[in-house]
Amino acid sequence: MHRCLEITEILLEVFELVFTSESCYPDLTCLARTCQSFHRPALDVLWREQSSFIPLVMCFPRKLLKFKVNKGGPAFTVKFAKAPSARDWERPSVYAKCIRMMTNSGHPYTRKYELHASVLQTLLESCPSTPLLPNLRHLNYNTLIGTSKASVASLFTLFSPNLLQYLDFSLGSDDSHELLTQLPNCYPQIEFLRVSLLDRPYLNIAEYISPLASLRHLKSLDFTLADSYFRSSSINPPNGFPSLVNLTVSCRSIIMVLHIFKAIQSTQLRDLELYFFDDVDIANIREFLAIIASRPAWRQSMRSISLGMNICSMTANDVRGLSIFYHLRRLDLHNTGLVLDDHLLDDMAKAWPMLEKLSITNSHLRIPSKATLNGLVPFSKHCPHIATLRLQLNATKVPAPDNSTDASRDESREGDRTVVLLCIQATSDISDPPSLMSFLLNLFPRNTLFFTNQCGGRVPFF
Repeated sequence: MHRCLEITEILLEVFELVFTSESCYPDLTCLARTCQSFHRPALDVLWREQSSFIPLVMCFPRKLLKFKVNKGGPAFTVKFAKAPSARDWERPSVYAKCIRMMTNSGHPYTRKYELHASVLQTLLESCPSTPLLPNLRHLNYNTLIGTSKASVASLFTLFSPNLLQYLDFSLGSDDSHELLTQLPNCYPQIEFLRVSLLDRPYLNIAEYISPLASLRHLKSLDFTLADSYFRSSSINPPNGFPSLVNLTVSCRSIIMVLHIFKAIQSTQLRDLELYFFDDVDIANIREFLAIIASRPAWRQSMRSISLGMNICSMTANDVRGLSIFYHLRRLDLHNTGLVLDDHLLDDMAKAWPMLEKLSITNSHLRIPSKATLNGLVPFSKHCPHIATLRLQLNATKVPAPDNSTDASRDESREGDRTVVLLCIQATSDISDPPSLMSFLLNLFPRNTLFFTNQCGGRVPFF
């Protein structure tokens, strides 16, 4: 064997390529059986990410397993006929140590088999050593079997709390309360947290935000809930969310969001995504904008802001207040009621020279746009990295193309060109499509252009 294949890093690169092939699972299995040098690296790649305990359960002796034929869905339901012994665990325990992630990635086994709700508890009770998955870093709780209170308590024997970095879960009332309130003490190393509490109505959000805010290493929080209320007038934990970089919140009340932002002490906040299920009072939106604008560190760190809601009434001046975030790469405003005009688009392009994506839409609000095709011109001049423009424009009148860009357009055809996606939601009929095509191609001479029709399809110009 070539000595290069004795280097683990090289083997892992080779196995990564194998894992992207259509026959990745059988190919990696064959490699693991080829020789001792291939065995461990191939197993690491083969087992590192699982979407279910099914592959691990199928490694136990078949005499321990019981299969029930199903009429619909997966063909079989699998359960243990009796608890595995320490000897039965010899093979599965080797593979359990290789599992780094439990996600919803999908696995061929899951199309044919499903696990009985008792399987997880049997695994945890019979495992000769704890935790069951000692090297787990990423857990989607929904991949586990059962959502009972006992299942939440059993998490402490499932993985090493000090190693877990990513947790994604959607739980019922009792489960969510127990797990969320214990997070800081039980999982202090959590860096990425995704929580959905849609099934729990009318919760006191203060009980949850305070524990989350005390997670010292939390970098990314994605929080979804239906209804909430406040027993206290504010949430103000000391040095809350000190490491937060990315924040996504989906909820009904912007009041909850205001309390969260007042608790954030991180100086590294970079990405914001806020989605509201209901109408939003513009006064609350302005209070939110004032809070984020009042943090000097965020003016440097902020890269992306996305706001989506049912209906609102933002004005051009509200958006101009965001111009202080001069490193902004992305701005998404959906159903904010903002009426675009060419002057506002010009101000945006000049304020954010690093802008890569701008999306301003009012999908179910019949708001006429004052912006025209001329509003695109500043982005070609001031935003060299622009990749997506999704705007509502009046395309009735097509401006005359600027002949000064003809030479650069021909020159750009010699090499690869960056794709700029132009999603123009025309608020009027397009009377002269050829002229529109010529104008857009002349405006972005070094880019391939797409036009999104009213049905949402992308129509390439060429």
